[in-house]
Amino acid sequence: MSKIKTPFFILAIAVTVFILVSPPPAGLSQEGQAAIAVFAMCFILWTTGALPLSVTSLLAIAFLPLFGALEAGTAFSLFGNRAVFFILGAFMLAAAMMSSGLSVRISLLFLRRFEGSPKRLLSGDHTLLRVHGDVDARACRGGPDVPDRPGNRSCP
Repeated sequence: MSKIKTPFFILAIAVTVFILVSPPPAGLSQEGQAAIAVFAMCFILWTTGALPLSVTSLLAIAFLPLFGALEAGTAFSLFGNRAVFFILGAFMLAAAMMSSGLSVRISLLFLRRFEGSPKRLLSGDHTLLRVHGDVDARACRGGPDVPDRPGNRSCP
């Protein structure tokens, strides 16, 4: 509990309670006011660092149904989107690359290959992007080494 910054934590709770007990403005439903209360609490906790980010995020997921902003099934299903898990996987790969030092080695290799002038560096960047774009396009079209994937909506 040494990571908790008590004054900011108390401020977040006070602001949340104040928003919840105040009468909602005209045109705002109780659910909307509850969602604003959760947002305000998370905003204060995130910006002040009163709690670790992961804990604050889990509190947001739990408090949305608890305060009546969303039904529990709806609140939890929003975090089951495939894009969320794709991004989570990308962060895991990035963390592995950084902890192993692979990201630094790749960066230094790229900089050594295209050093000398800003024009060469920009040319190398464009070349890398072009190669990456070709790989993505081949995968979408079902290139020579990738089987066709009919109905794939992720490809333009």
